[in-house]
Amino acid sequence: LLHYLSISSFLDCLVSDDDGFFSVLDTKLCKIFEYDTEGNLVFIYGGDGQQVGTMEKATAIAKLGKKTLIVDSVLCGITVYDLSEYGQSLHDAVVLYNDGLYAEADPLWREVLTYNANSDLAHVGIGKVHYMNANYADAMHHFKIANDRENYSRAYELYRKDLIRANFGLFATIIVVVLILVF
Repeated sequence: LLHYLSISSFLDCLVSDDDGFFSVLDTKLCKIFEYDTEGNLVFIYGGDGQQVGTMEKATAIAKLGKKTLIVDSVLCGITVYDLSEYGQSLHDAVVLYNDGLYAEADPLWREVLTYNANSDLAHVGIGKVHYMNANYADAMHHFKIANDRENYSRAYELYRKDLIRANFGLFATIIVVVLILVF
């Protein structure tokens, strides 16, 4: 991380869109880092070069709706980035989830996984949907994939309590039988 920070230069720091996603421009790497309202990294895009979608010397960033505009002082132009279908699905899922519409966000999280099966953000989103619906085993599964230890621990605690409640009669009977056999 320290090596990466030494090669980065965040000149034109922060812009946000109407949904609260915010972007930071790294002028050395010519990359844009986009985060959701909770500070989770959503995308990294851009790059150094002269091909379409890259920049020579990025000097400023702005948002126009959901589009990101980057000023390039060497190429004397503006590069415009728009959301792909994947990006739109991810944005929509985050917005729905943050609005408390968990069931509505679930199919969008699953669509995100069709584009990127390794999306930690999607697995955490699906895990939180399962958690909110008291489906703790499935929540634990998705939190484990995303390596989200904090939410995994919360789901595990409630899963364990449900398991003990559901099987308390069986446990009590076994203990009583063992005690009777011992005595």
